[in-house]
Amino acid sequence: MMTDAGLAVLPDLATKFEVPQDIVESLQAEPGAWSNFLAFPELYGCK
Repeated sequence: MMTDAGLAVLPDLATKFEVPQDIVESLQAEPGAWSNFLAFPELYGCK
């Protein structure tokens, strides 16, 4: 459970997050990093 202070600064999780293309390219350049990123939940914008 989050504290009131944490809830007050929590972003709107219904908004679709998109990872900037330069970060995607950097992750793709490192196979291990890319495969780990793809395993993250959809919330992280990796699907």
